[in-house]
Parts: sequence; structure tokens; C-alpha cells
Amino acid sequence: MCGGARAEALASVARLIKPNPPVWLIEHLRRWLPLFAIASEKLQPSRTEMRASLAKVKEAASLLTEALGNTAIVGFLDHGADQPLPAPGNLRVLLTDLSNRAAAAYRSSTLIDSKGRTKAGKGRAWPRAVISTRAYCALFIAETWLYFRGDYPPPRNRYAAEAADIYWRLAGGERQSCPSSTVRFAK
Repeated sequence: MCGGARAEALASVARLIKPNPPVWLIEHLRRWLPLFAIASEKLQPSRTEMRASLAKVKEAASLLTEALGNTAIVGFLDHGADQPLPAPGNLRVLLTDLSNRAAAAYRSSTLIDSKGRTKAGKGRAWPRAVISTRAYCALFIAETWLYFRGDYPPPRNRYAAEAADIYWRLAGGERQSCPSSTVRFAK
């Protein structure tokens, strides 16, 4: 979206939040637009890709743990180095923990279904504590709404939903199949 169209879209969002908005609100919306987040969402691996990577991490950590338990290998690793390995036992503990974490993440309910298969769908692999860019946009609009109107937008408020949808698309999100008026804002 070119600069003029983007500025007009941000002005539309501002007007949906507050009729006759202050001039600074448009700049505020622009400044907090999460362009970086949508880019990282598009680069986030799928659940299948994440499980494959986690399996490799577990395998690599297990291999290194085993190698550090072998004094002959540690001797060769130290050979020709300026200093010996820093406490191979500590490294083994760290690698064992890493291997266990990778195994647990591989079996995480965010990645697999009740039958132990990788969850189907086009969604990306996200840890539980991550908020999506779409939810961020809706929350940002709701908080801005609260600032100007003294209360959060009521559920199914079409102005707040439209503002959130426009803001989401400005961040690089794609229009959803449902109309923006179905977005719910909880109290």
C-alpha cells in the first residue's frame, strides 16, 4: 500500500475509534503498527516443520551428550586447543536438559493431536504464550477505544471490528473469509 493510501487507511481507523480524532492519533496508530510481527508470522514454521526441527535438536543434543561422556572424544576435543573444555559434565547436564526440552516440545499439545499426530491445518507453530498479530491489532484498537470512549467496545461493535480489520490488513494481514463485523470484542 502506498504512503497516501496508507495514511488515509490510518485516518479511517482513527475516525472509527473516535469521530473527529485528534491529529496525533493517526501518528500513534502508524507508530504502533506491527509490521515486524506479520513478517515474522509469515516466516514462522508450520507445525510439521517445527516438529522436524525439534526432533533434530533432540538428536543433536543427545549425540553431543553421549560424546562428552566419552573421555577419548573429550581428549581429542581438547587436543590442540588452547584450553580444555569448560567442565564437560556441566555441558552434559545442559545438553541433557536441552534434549529433554526438545522431546517435550515435540510432544506438545500445541503441535500434536490426541492421537500423537501432527495437528492438521494451515496455522503456524506457536508456543502457548504468544499472541498473534491479528489479536494484537484487535487489542490495540480496543485499548485505544477505551482511552477515547471510557469503555471497551461492546461485543460485535461493527466500528471497532472494522477498525481492527483495517489495522490488521495495514500490518500485512490478509482479509479473513468472515466479514469484519463478526469480530467480537469482549468486555
